[in-house]
Amino acid sequence: MATPTVFKSMLDGKVLKSQTREVISNVMDFMSREGKEGTFVIDPKKVRERVATAVGVSRRTLTRISAEKRKLAETTTSFETPNKVRKVPKKVTGLDDFDLGVIRRTINNFYLTEKCLPTLKKICSKLESEIHFTGSISSLRRIVRKMGYRWRKTKSNKHILMETQDVAYKRFVYLRKIQEYRKEKRPIVFTDESYIDSAHVSGKGWSDDSNAGVATQLSKGERLIFLHAGGELGFVKNCLTMWRANIKTGDYHDNVNGKMYFKWLTEKLIPNLPPRTVVVIDNASYHNVQVDKSPTSKNTKSEMQDSLIQKNIAFSSSSLKMELYELIRQHKPAHIRYQIDEIMREHGHDILRLPPYHPELNASGLM
Repeated sequence: MATPTVFKSMLDGKVLKSQTREVISNVMDFMSREGKEGTFVIDPKKVRERVATAVGVSRRTLTRISAEKRKLAETTTSFETPNKVRKVPKKVTGLDDFDLGVIRRTINNFYLTEKCLPTLKKICSKLESEIHFTGSISSLRRIVRKMGYRWRKTKSNKHILMETQDVAYKRFVYLRKIQEYRKEKRPIVFTDESYIDSAHVSGKGWSDDSNAGVATQLSKGERLIFLHAGGELGFVKNCLTMWRANIKTGDYHDNVNGKMYFKWLTEKLIPNLPPRTVVVIDNASYHNVQVDKSPTSKNTKSEMQDSLIQKNIAFSSSSLKMELYELIRQHKPAHIRYQIDEIMREHGHDILRLPPYHPELNASGLM
């Protein structure tokens, strides 16, 4: 079977699709018939009937095309092919805490060391060499917004990338609390989870010209997930836990859940902690499993009333469901209780959470 020829218009270089070439052929045949007969095949005043016959479509199709053109004229866009599958760049996902920490440090270094304003283009270029970031500028924009950065206009009318007040306040609270704990001379233990591929090796190495270099591994082997804790006195004894991952793609957090973490906490960590220890954790979802979770807007009115009574929050018996939920929403921050915070207090310890996207403040990553 012969390969179809790709036709291009001499005027604008556009590729002429098969349907377009067929329409052109129909028009040429129509005009040839008119030339041979010496008269108009169809009355020139009957425009739609004449065009429909020339291009080989129905008058109903012409009516739809005319309506579409009027709409396109309002939006200054062009005709599109219906149901056409277009290639859309995939969003960058799966960045772990280390990568997010590198992004934060990269942004901060523009202000602190390079003394210049960061732009997404500059940040993206830096990250390509630092963590082999493969995302687009739009992906980076989405990531930094999620991390709590916003563009702010200065007095000189320049836009600079700044943290939101919420993230900065959480960092301030964390640093103040850890300073207070150190003044009280309480033991501080940092915990973290991570992974390692059992057969992982570096892709490059120093070599002379005597051989081709290091052989490439066909597989990185099994992925091992581990949990551990440590502080100024080193790692907590008998606390290391390690197991094979059941998922090898994405972030290692996909291989940890609340049940597994709670088991490690009660069986490995707590029995080996010194008295009155402060345990530092990050904001993974399994660290924040709530006790007696507040109702959502999907709960029934009676469930909302029971929750308010249990928390000693006054409400009127004639209150509508939306009024009850607004009360719950207003009082929710003061009544949030986490499972691991409760169990740690029972054993005389305290939990301190890192501010969001601040892995550099977790000392366990440096040990």
